[in-house]
Amino acid sequence: MPSIFDHPNIRVMTYNLKNGGDLPHWEQRKQALVETIRSQQPTILGTQEGYEYQLAYLRDELEHYDMFGEGRDPAWGGEYAAIFVDRRCCEVAATGTFWLSPTPEVPGSRMPNEDLPRIATWARMTVNGTPLLHINTHLTYVVEGIPAQMAVLVDQITPLIDPAIETIIGGDFNIGRHREAMQKLNTLGFTDVWSFAADIEGPVITTPEWDTWDETVVHPEEYRIDWICVRPADGDALPNVTVETVQTHLHQPVPSDHFPVVVSAHE
Repeated sequence: MPSIFDHPNIRVMTYNLKNGGDLPHWEQRKQALVETIRSQQPTILGTQEGYEYQLAYLRDELEHYDMFGEGRDPAWGGEYAAIFVDRRCCEVAATGTFWLSPTPEVPGSRMPNEDLPRIATWARMTVNGTPLLHINTHLTYVVEGIPAQMAVLVDQITPLIDPAIETIIGGDFNIGRHREAMQKLNTLGFTDVWSFAADIEGPVITTPEWDTWDETVVHPEEYRIDWICVRPADGDALPNVTVETVQTHLHQPVPSDHFPVVVSAHE
């Protein structure tokens, strides 16, 4: 089975938008964020933290994209783990959202002792005719709570995976790839792109906060918490790709407190 990256110009992006409830205000940075996305021309974009009005702005500003997902709080929407797809080459057949809790099917549910619900959204689609399952998620920032949420994530996506097609999972996992919880994805056949890409570009870290950022400063890889992982169809090799952490903090206003990560075919 071919990979979606066998097609030219296919680009998969994950981006924590930073919710609009915190400073610096969304109005100050929203145009910079849209320009960042436009410059990358993603075929598939998974976003984290966006509120409905932020996502509505993206839908208005970004041409030829459809959005899928729902807010984590049924009372008022809350943050989304939304998936945007370029409708010119993507055809979505089915989507869903589940909660990283003991009752994943219950909207708004959360783990005991967790202050907020956490979710994952999935979309089954074809990309230029090639089938794909794409999953987007955002785990808790409370490190002690990540293993339980990861266990639910693994349990929920296992029956979604079709071993005959490629699956990609991306998002803000709030931990480095060497943590035990992150490695649970390996048991399902996922490999983070950072570890096998033919070419790696941009900063190591993905959480530069809000200041302009000096690339000469060395930061530990543990601060890389935004990941895209690939599970090839059974019997297929990992795709030949480039991964880039996009440096967005050269001048103010910076669009988010995260760098986006983009995976594309290696040329």
